Amino acid sequence: MMKRVLIAYDGSETALKAAKAGIDLAKIYGAEVLVVYAADTKILNQMGDVLLFPGAKEKIKKMMEEQGKEATGNVSKLASDAGIQCQEMVAEGDPSSELLRASEEKGADLVVVGSTGKTALGKALLGSVAERMLRHSKVPVMVVPGDEID
Repeated sequence: MMKRVLIAYDGSETALKAAKAGIDLAKIYGAEVLVVYAADTKILNQMGDVLLFPGAKEKIKKMMEEQGKEATGNVSKLASDAGIQCQEMVAEGDPSSELLRASEEKGADLVVVGSTGKTALGKALLGSVAERMLRHSKVPVMVVPGDEID
């Protein structure tokens, strides 16, 4: 019995397509949705000298958090419009690690993720987050393809 569908959402077109598919499945199974936005804060450690300005790192993290809240709110509204109960979560860190952790800690029965994310390289290859979810998730993962491939 499926009770909770975790939707990984980064605001991309493919993630929106995945979110809609996840909401449709949740409706069919009478499950609730947990939408997770994983802010890639590990990138802040790689920016080095750019973050020497006082408060720059904190401002960027706050912007990422606000972007995550807006993104999860958008999916929550889609779920609500479909009559589906939805929880929102914004995590910070390596996206695939945070999604794997959330799926275990929140008891997801299924993870729904888009095949590619926002990166340019992701347009040509299976996204690294989707691939890592497929390899390491303890629950089934549904990868929703984007429209990039003709």
